[in-house]
Amino acid sequence: MINALFEELEEGGFTYDISHNSEGRISRLFIAHPLSIKLVKAFSDIFVMDCTYKTNKYNMPLLDIIGVSCFNTSFYSGFVFLEKEDEENYSWALRAFKEIIGQGNQPCVIMSDRELALMNGIKNIFPTMTNLLCVWHIEKNVLANCKKYFGRAEDFDIFMSSWNNVVYSTTEDLFEKNWDEFESMYIEKKDALEYIKKYGFLGKKRDLREVKEKICLAVEHEFNEIKVKLSSEKLQVPHYCNMPFFRELHSHISHFALKEIYRQYDVAKDGIITPCTGHFITTMGLPCAHKIKYWQGTTFSLDLIHPHWRIDTLSLNVQNDLHGEGINRFDELLNELRSTYQRWPLNKKEHALSVITKLVNQSVTVFEPMIQRPKGRPPKSKKKRGITSTTRDPSRFESVELSQSRNKMDDENSLIDLNVYSLDTFDLDGSF
Repeated sequence: MINALFEELEEGGFTYDISHNSEGRISRLFIAHPLSIKLVKAFSDIFVMDCTYKTNKYNMPLLDIIGVSCFNTSFYSGFVFLEKEDEENYSWALRAFKEIIGQGNQPCVIMSDRELALMNGIKNIFPTMTNLLCVWHIEKNVLANCKKYFGRAEDFDIFMSSWNNVVYSTTEDLFEKNWDEFESMYIEKKDALEYIKKYGFLGKKRDLREVKEKICLAVEHEFNEIKVKLSSEKLQVPHYCNMPFFRELHSHISHFALKEIYRQYDVAKDGIITPCTGHFITTMGLPCAHKIKYWQGTTFSLDLIHPHWRIDTLSLNVQNDLHGEGINRFDELLNELRSTYQRWPLNKKEHALSVITKLVNQSVTVFEPMIQRPKGRPPKSKKKRGITSTTRDPSRFESVELSQSRNKMDDENSLIDLNVYSLDTFDLDGSF
């Protein structure tokens, strides 16, 4: 089964890497679909990383790497099956991902939850990049850790409402009142889980080959969606931007970016009260209302837009491009070797032939991964489902939410509407 998987990966033009233990069992597996690599190279600025569980019968954590397109939509960039969640495994995965990005396309931002091993790996492999914490994960951690300090459910509800007001008001200030548009970037993991469920990653004891087939379905679907959107937006001009000020931007940047600029244009037109903080330009790579006000009466320059939002420079044509740049580089090296081989002394020729022969004849027999102990509930709670179940264990915040919901139901069921009883219903001591 494992050999069949590798044959399919090679035939499909996948980029993959494996690591195995002393027994020859796979301990790590990195998979990147050729269409994912195409999207990664086109949109290499923002990525979201987090682990998903119970996607395979080996209980191996699946690190899903998600990119963000110029349309503010997500796409799968790569999948990594790991032996466990530690810095060594994460660093191995990140090095493999760095290879497919290429030297000239290093990410600007990687978003994650507060997984310290992953954060340390990101710092080591991408030292110049910014690592941001996901707001959605922060909110769920607050829910999981603060519930125990409240005696009544009503008090905890008030606290969570106040906490959300603080988070959302701060975020709105940071992004110039545009939280709704950027919310997807900060809860991308939640959307990714829904996408994984949609394509059947969860819920069955799948082997790695079956998971690979599901990956193909998901990646091909989202690639086609992005490609159609790109063709459509190159031809259409939103009616609200059909004015001289936006002339240089038409068919050059995505409609999402145009819409954000138009919102800032409206603010500038109605009058700006607050001073410029620079947050919007820094976080979005788009002009704020203050910058637009300065350019009023002219045509806005395309040079002021971050390249992430450009659609005129994109090409998603996959013909003759499925095997990536690695094959081209390999051919170049072979040609260089062929031209210089004849000029080498005999000992150098013999050494080169020996190395090449070993590489060609080298074969490593690998076996299916060991079934890992799953992360989640203690063993006693698994009796009903068994340790091999691929039904996802609830996260800590989900257990708290379930407990909170049950407490509310118990409170509601215990209330008695006194209005339905007459005074005759009660004895003098107040009992029924």
